[in-house]
Amino acid sequence: MTKCPNNAPSASFGNKTCVYRECSENRPFVVNNTCVEKCPNTDQLTFTDRYYGFNYCVKNCEGKYRFNNSCVNVCPPLTVAVNNSCLNHCPSNTSYTCMVKKGYQCGKNPFRGYFDHAVCVNTCPQNMLIWKQSCVNTCPDGLALFGNECADTCPLYYPYKSNSTKTKDCDWAGRCREAETLLKCVRKCPADSYVVNNTCLSHCPYPLLHTNNACVLTCPSSAPFTRNSTLVLESWTYVSSYYSRNRPYRRNKQEKVIQKCINYCADGQLILNLTCVNKCPEDHPYIHNRICLGQLCETQYSTESSFGIICTDNCKPQQFVHNKKCVETCPVTNVLFNRTCVDYCPESHLLTSTYIVGEICLTSCSAQNVIKECVEKCPAGLFELEKTCVEFCHKPLYTTDDKCVESCPSDRPYTVTSSITVAKWSKDGNRYKKKSISEDILKCEAKCPADKVLSGTACANSCPLNSRFITNGKCRSDSCKTKYKFYTSAGVLCFDKCPNDLFLHNDTCYLQCPDNLYAMGQKCINDCPPTHEVMNEETIVKQYYNCSWRSGLLCTDSLLSVMRCRKECPEKKVLHNGKCLDFCLKSTFMFDNACVTKCPESHPFMQPTLATISKWEELTDDSWFLYTENHPVNICTAQCHGDYPLHFENTCFNDCPKPAPYIDQNSCVKNCPGDKMIDIKTKVCVDKCANDRGLFNHSCHYNCPDKKKYIFDAHCVSECPRSHPVAIKENRFICQKSCENEQIFKDGECISKYDCDDPMFVYEGLCLRKCPDAFVWVGSCMDTLGAKIAIAVLGVVWLQQTWHHGQPTCSKTDVCY
Repeated sequence: MTKCPNNAPSASFGNKTCVYRECSENRPFVVNNTCVEKCPNTDQLTFTDRYYGFNYCVKNCEGKYRFNNSCVNVCPPLTVAVNNSCLNHCPSNTSYTCMVKKGYQCGKNPFRGYFDHAVCVNTCPQNMLIWKQSCVNTCPDGLALFGNECADTCPLYYPYKSNSTKTKDCDWAGRCREAETLLKCVRKCPADSYVVNNTCLSHCPYPLLHTNNACVLTCPSSAPFTRNSTLVLESWTYVSSYYSRNRPYRRNKQEKVIQKCINYCADGQLILNLTCVNKCPEDHPYIHNRICLGQLCETQYSTESSFGIICTDNCKPQQFVHNKKCVETCPVTNVLFNRTCVDYCPESHLLTSTYIVGEICLTSCSAQNVIKECVEKCPAGLFELEKTCVEFCHKPLYTTDDKCVESCPSDRPYTVTSSITVAKWSKDGNRYKKKSISEDILKCEAKCPADKVLSGTACANSCPLNSRFITNGKCRSDSCKTKYKFYTSAGVLCFDKCPNDLFLHNDTCYLQCPDNLYAMGQKCINDCPPTHEVMNEETIVKQYYNCSWRSGLLCTDSLLSVMRCRKECPEKKVLHNGKCLDFCLKSTFMFDNACVTKCPESHPFMQPTLATISKWEELTDDSWFLYTENHPVNICTAQCHGDYPLHFENTCFNDCPKPAPYIDQNSCVKNCPGDKMIDIKTKVCVDKCANDRGLFNHSCHYNCPDKKKYIFDAHCVSECPRSHPVAIKENRFICQKSCENEQIFKDGECISKYDCDDPMFVYEGLCLRKCPDAFVWVGSCMDTLGAKIAIAVLGVVWLQQTWHHGQPTCSKTDVCY
């Protein structure tokens, strides 16, 4: 290497060693790329290269600032840049200092918060503030802005300091392009702020309290209570990241709990040392008149709650008293007496089995809500037993007057076994569950029920075999001394006379006559007498009820049938071969409440109809239900009517049969008689065709055949006459004078007159291609006489035109001769 590079001077003159980091201490300066002991007289100023660490000797500080004997890029702190020199203070002709970035004017710095040094200016820019003869972007902390100056103390007429935030270009999430919070001097504080040392605050500093926009150590007498309140405080954070470069400011929200002075605590709150609280602390657990106390209640009772022990003189209606406390339920070992939990009931009261607290329990109750209660009388459904109330009286005890007794009283000496539905409560975890069960009990009665028999002192369903005979409801061992007897499941009933609802045969009463016997009155006989030779099967239903499985139907559990001898059949039945039937068989006809094989001459016609009968149908559970069903039958009638008005060979029809398809005066015939014609559509024989029918081949047609498809004057014709030229297909080509609604006729349909296009033309309601026969076109359709006159006039005109203009011409709608 013949020469050291510019960034690595030689160690000394003549020395070929290149220095890459600082010259030696005895040669600290660099001149002509060589380390020297001191700078020459021509280059007395020095400049330090901060990257390589060399001190260069220079003649002047071109492009830099001079500070003492050194050249610097920026003036050091506590100096100002004036005309490329760093001075301790500004000259007398300038007023303010301003921090700038090198190369930029005061107030034009694009790099937020980054400055090189201070410069001197005559006035601060409009976008900057004044503080102690300096131009600043923002006032220092604690100083308020008044006008464009930062003030330690606000002036008399704007005495308060208050923060306000200005934002710019914010989005929905509270992100802003700009956000600036300023402390300003204001005439008065905002309505929601508090004043401390002439400063407007969003909340008072601890331990001050809040009242009427002021911060105080103690609350005033007008608002002596304190209550916690939550404020939401806002602040702004500058976030420097790629994603927030457009809107770097973020709004932050923070909750702060403060204490406010109020005149009284809100409903539901308690008072502790003049402070509103939601719950009393453990060292002040008692509550009296909403005040938390440390000593025991002086009232008659107390009740526990989630927010403390309440002192009260009266328990709530649904509460009970236990050891001077109001409780929701008594302990398990206690019973309830006069709303008080006691160890046992007094002598004057009984003990009920269960008591439901505060609710109606159907099948399940909370365990703490089921307790026992002392009562003067057992509630309905319970029975008294040795000073207690029980669900039912267990055998061998008897039940009488809602009490359990060891023997029945003399006025009720008889016992009846019956069932009773009782509620059984069982504990399941924290709940009581109720189950309804049936229990048998022995009831004391003055007499046995009608469906029971007396066996000894017991009312039983049946007598024992050794005393199976029943007289006056009592079971006896000796046989009947009466005239008649009646065998039942309970025993053999003895009667002097059979009851009216039973039948008699020999010396025995029956529910129904035995097989092959007939009933006449109350007796059962082998054959019906000549006076009552009609036999009718009767159904006997002693008791029926509404069916549970379907509304509107009747059901019964007992159904008997008896064949009874009668003089005649009852109403709604018919006689056939000596028996009463619900309806006649298919081979017979119904006439005068009897079934006949042939209708009489007075009623020669057989007409179909429906016979509706009521019938009992057996179910699978030994019960029956009543329903109705319809059966087709034939009745004899003097004249066919109703749904069957037509007749053929003494039978009524609703439509004529194929052998006689035509109708002549309600009679079905093979052909119409005499000169009568057939209406093809209705198949009725008529003397003349109706106006909307057409006569063709001695028949009235609803639609005429194609060769003569038009209908005019009740005839089928090949075309309509001029007087009735209109025939529409939709109207079966019936000839009519004109179309309706001012329409015109064209090719079988009615159209608007505006749809009759050239070369066709409108004439007398018709759209035509040429005039009708015997008419010619002379400006319009004219008959031949009128046409001759018109042609003569036209001829004269034509000759004149020919004389003056040459050969005649003729339009497509004119007639030329």
